[in-house]
Amino acid sequence: MRWLAAIALFAACKTQGTISLAVGSCGSATTRAIYAEPNTGCGDCDCGACIGLHPGGELICGGTMEPCGSDVDFDVPPGDWAIVIAWTNADNTVDATECEDIVVDRDGYHDKTGTTTTCTSCTSAAP
Repeated sequence: MRWLAAIALFAACKTQGTISLAVGSCGSATTRAIYAEPNTGCGDCDCGACIGLHPGGELICGGTMEPCGSDVDFDVPPGDWAIVIAWTNADNTVDATECEDIVVDRDGYHDKTGTTTTCTSCTSAAP
């Protein structure tokens, strides 16, 4: 009986439908934007290269929206997603990015797919 209770508790801990990010720092820029890009992966997103390339992409915060806090929660529809954090300089250049691939199931649960890029230094123009 204890074993069954432990499994139920573990399954209940997985948050349905909400992606939570604890955002630290990366590079020298302090302004950041978080994007969710569908049907792509971090391998296509170095320095924000995938931002805005696919229909259904979402700007979560930053850019033309409210600034991103250190803890960000958001929902995206089912599918494969690259979650990109881009730090930009005052001259609108991308200073650095981080990315994580996730899959959101039809029931709203999400999982990392194993691909994560940590603080990547950039010199490209911001999208």
